[in-house]
Amino acid sequence: MPLRPKPLHTVMHSFEPTLQAAHARLAAVQPAAYARTRNALDGAVTRLSPYLTHGLLSLRDVYEALNARHPLDAQHKFVFELGWRAYYRHVWAHLGESLHQSIHPGLLPDDAYKPEVPADVLEARTGIPAIDLAVGGGHQQYQALPFQRRQRGHLRARTVAQHRHGDRQEL
Repeated sequence: MPLRPKPLHTVMHSFEPTLQAAHARLAAVQPAAYARTRNALDGAVTRLSPYLTHGLLSLRDVYEALNARHPLDAQHKFVFELGWRAYYRHVWAHLGESLHQSIHPGLLPDDAYKPEVPADVLEARTGIPAIDLAVGGGHQQYQALPFQRRQRGHLRARTVAQHRHGDRQEL
């Protein structure tokens, strides 16, 4: 019988908003394990995001601390992910809130997509384990995040695929 991960809301780690907690979290990061397992539902993710988002750590802080303990090649997956976060911040600085709108034409016109979170997402029945586990029936935490920053790209791609295969659901 395959091992089923617990719903994400039951294993979420709390975010203690202190510099001491940020440094403790940073000290626990294992870049090699992260690179190997980051896409697994039970992967060795860093849980640094709230510390970066709220300014307790900078991207430079994270890179320098980890590189001092675990020399990181420029091609290391962890460095790549820090680069994506820096890129996102750069684009957001230039586009502002318009970043959350289409910035170039997609496969379907924008009005082909609904702005609401689809019911199958809210009810954790998408059939996509990462989404269903994150929602886990307790979507209050999930709804608190801006929809545009959640799986919007994936949901759009799924809609396009369903549209192409003639089984488009009303999203």
